[in-house]
Amino acid sequence: MSIAVETAAFDDHLHRLLRKRVDAATYNLWLADVTVNECPDGALELVTPTHARPWVQARFGATLLDCVRELFGRPARLRSPESAQPVGQAAPGASALAAAHLGAQRRAGIASSSAVGAASGPSHSDEGGEVLASQQPNPTLTFGRFVIGESNRLAHSAALTASEVPGGAYNPLLIYGPSGCGKTHLLHAIAAVTTFSCSASKLLLTSGEAFTAAFLGALQSRSTVQFKTAVRGVDALLIDDVAFIAGKRRTEDELLHAFNSITERGGQVIFTFDRPPESIVWASTCLRERLRSGLAVEIEQPDIRLREMVVRRTLLEHGLELRDNTLVDRLALAVTDSVRSLQSALMRSLAYASLRGEELSSTAVDSVLRAFYSASKPLGDPALSGACLPPPARRPTTIAEVQALTASHFNVDVDELISRRRSRALTWPRQVAMYLARVQLGAPLQSIGRAFDGRDHATVVHACKRVRDRINADHAMRQQVESILATTDSVVNPHSININDRP
Repeated sequence: MSIAVETAAFDDHLHRLLRKRVDAATYNLWLADVTVNECPDGALELVTPTHARPWVQARFGATLLDCVRELFGRPARLRSPESAQPVGQAAPGASALAAAHLGAQRRAGIASSSAVGAASGPSHSDEGGEVLASQQPNPTLTFGRFVIGESNRLAHSAALTASEVPGGAYNPLLIYGPSGCGKTHLLHAIAAVTTFSCSASKLLLTSGEAFTAAFLGALQSRSTVQFKTAVRGVDALLIDDVAFIAGKRRTEDELLHAFNSITERGGQVIFTFDRPPESIVWASTCLRERLRSGLAVEIEQPDIRLREMVVRRTLLEHGLELRDNTLVDRLALAVTDSVRSLQSALMRSLAYASLRGEELSSTAVDSVLRAFYSASKPLGDPALSGACLPPPARRPTTIAEVQALTASHFNVDVDELISRRRSRALTWPRQVAMYLARVQLGAPLQSIGRAFDGRDHATVVHACKRVRDRINADHAMRQQVESILATTDSVVNPHSININDRP
């Protein structure tokens, strides 16, 4: 078999596997031109187009090498044609990725109305007057610094795809969720990558409030023609908190026209919301229907694992090594509402310790938590705090502590409490322990199940619901559960909950 035939076979096998590893749009844009050469030393050389070299190395280098090892079991290296340097030593050039994207557009038959390589900036009218200044992407809000967990994984994946293939699969992309959980972070990350990697010469990154103010200013100054020309002429429109525009009919109409103009030319539209898009009342029926045609992805409140990762990542970014790992748990368990609040609590703790000339300690963390977080605030997932048990004098911080407290109260052995024995003497104490781990710690259902001899989350949900129902209906039973945490002097105020909510 000739070398050419062998090389073609390598290419066929590689590209067949790559199509399984990445989505079609990403494959066509970045990996379709990758070829395989066999070197004299027996190694395989993955050849990438020079203009795409930096991005392919950074984003897909590990995937390519893994595919070669899986298919051929031979060593491989990434090289670029017309260069003797490995891909990781690529020559500089900010327009390289833009050229790659433009080449992919031409292969796909997509026309581009803008030149390659211009950066995002203020939107100008044809007459030269600035009508709406585009924000510059915050350099600290990048994909690399976004901490990924179960609560935001889908949103992160959609945002990354939209930034790599603007105007492609997800258009419009709608990201929604509570304040402080990462919507703006993703929006700025998308803007940074889109500016660098695509051929869009105009990118408008703004907020719903700024868009509205600029439009009203254009109305007052009779410069609406300039405003429309500038906004409708961009290739990517990213608006944070677009719900601010809802109910303002003329502003909605202008947003709709800009939306249509941009998407019809193959541009990208991305909006963020602080609540589900379908819950927003728009004055324009057409705008509401256009938004329904896009992909809506939710960022939920961070679960316990994500909160722990956020604390550790923030400490790492500040060059700090924490000797006492219980401080991470303490912060992650106490501050549950958002990533921003958690980072704020950590930074306040660091400042407190610094001002006292000490290392970060439990004293600093506890002082900040007492000062900024009410002691009466239920710890854990508020949606699950069915009986809203008041905080104990010394709140348990781990599932193991909850198990020990519950076992001691009911005078049973901890091993029996965790076991799969179903005697009446063990079933109720076990269910109470699961309930307290959920309500007091905010622990995920799966984590609680694992701590009780590998039970599934449905068993935990059933246990929590049974305890909730009993303490809602029986005051004596409620007092019994409270007494486990030494809080019998407090009164429980039960109310309806959704026990199936997952953090």
